[in-house]
Amino acid sequence: ELSQPELPGEKETTKIQESFQDYSLNELINYQDSKRDIINFIKKDEFEHLKATSASEKELGLLTKRQINGIKNVLADHFERGSSIRKIENDLKKLNLPERYISEDGKKILQFSKEERPLAIARTESTRVTAGGTLENMEKRGVKHKLWIAALQPGRTCPICERLNGQMKELNEDFIDEESGFKKLGPEAHTYCRCGMGAVD
Repeated sequence: ELSQPELPGEKETTKIQESFQDYSLNELINYQDSKRDIINFIKKDEFEHLKATSASEKELGLLTKRQINGIKNVLADHFERGSSIRKIENDLKKLNLPERYISEDGKKILQFSKEERPLAIARTESTRVTAGGTLENMEKRGVKHKLWIAALQPGRTCPICERLNGQMKELNEDFIDEESGFKKLGPEAHTYCRCGMGAVD
């Protein structure tokens, strides 16, 4: 789940949920080469973007430390076993995570229902932690440059990821999409992102 770019609207979320096809973690770019680093990244990362720091953020569906630890345990376990996104989703459902809202003009707007949220977290966080572990693996191997690799599918790949596809940066440099203002060390670019990174040298 992210706010950069904005979370998908209700219609887009429903479309993604209905059209989702399960895939194995083994299909993620760099999963096999970076597996240990990905799991270590999951264990040490704070998942700050999901964490509630106030009562008002908790009302919007941001999570407690206990809930985040539950997510981390699910992810680490499934990455260890080379599981699938759907299996991660099913275990996240057992955590009974709350609905997710954003606030606009003082109003709460629903982005993910309790039924939708586990899949959003399973897909998005799997991409994010894979990128985090991959970067650490690349650094240990002495890789100098990274390449954004979009999961290109006609009619489904977002414009930001299409523009980022093939962009090369040094490891400590952000990938940048000038049109949207997106700026980050690696995927994910948005909720449900499936992009990855490749080592250039």
